[in-house]
Amino acid sequence: MPAPATLTRARGRLELAGDLTGGSVPGLFAQTPRFDAESMAESAAEADASAEPAALRIDLRAVGEVDSSGLALLLHWRGVAARANARLTFTGAPAQLREMAKITGVETLLDLATSGANAAP
Repeated sequence: MPAPATLTRARGRLELAGDLTGGSVPGLFAQTPRFDAESMAESAAEADASAEPAALRIDLRAVGEVDSSGLALLLHWRGVAARANARLTFTGAPAQLREMAKITGVETLLDLATSGANAAP
């Protein structure tokens, strides 16, 4: 049975956990992060004083199984951030997600190549 997916705020970043599959992803679309100035400033303040005000980091270390629905979710979030002129980074991407992004040609869009599963929070 798939692990339910959750998105929580912690220490200036968002943490995504659980399986990113067709059964869990629709609920996460409803939780698309806000990229307005107030939300971005709040994230920077929670992280540390030197963090960029227009950057948001999503930690993927606790993500389990991923299918094309999960990949579509991350691409959607990246698009929302781009339209808001905000920077979105993903850290700790599991190998399955990095491989799927590479095979489908969206690796550079998501910038997963340099954010390995052991990336620091």
